[in-house]
Amino acid sequence: MPDTQLVLLDSVDAAVTLPYERAFRLVTDAPHIIRLRQDPGALFETSDTPSRLSPYSTAYLMPRLAENVRLEGRSRSAAAERITAFMTGRERRLSLEYQDQDTVAVQGRWRDAENVIQDVGLGFLPGSVVAQLRDLAAESVPLGVAATIRTLALPGLDREAAVWCDVWTLEGGPRS
Repeated sequence: MPDTQLVLLDSVDAAVTLPYERAFRLVTDAPHIIRLRQDPGALFETSDTPSRLSPYSTAYLMPRLAENVRLEGRSRSAAAERITAFMTGRERRLSLEYQDQDTVAVQGRWRDAENVIQDVGLGFLPGSVVAQLRDLAAESVPLGVAATIRTLALPGLDREAAVWCDVWTLEGGPRS
């Protein structure tokens, strides 16, 4: 992603003035860091209920279960290729796929330069976040779990490619 597409900001708080999906970097960030602001409400909208969630009240409707979570579990070279391709794409999204009760895979989906949709594994949620999801499911009826991209880090000679995300839930009420 060329630097000309990035907005340079003094603080994360200033990012709320940016439109969703706009890439930015803080003045204190290293050059290999890219941050995104994504709309969590859009992740839970469906074609049947496009206005179910208001973008102005997502903080009340959808608790953020975990913030700034670094994905785990991919080999360095495989992750570098996937994350670099993901970073340079458009319309980037994360999806969560339960593999078993202890493992949640994170898939990256985007449009590449040829406008082809790509979908690859980027890593896994840490065990502590999966445990939080299990605890939540025991207490209430979850209507959805989703992740938004927080930060992307390009690989380098002395550093790995990485993805950080926020995990959101839409709860359906207490279990009876």
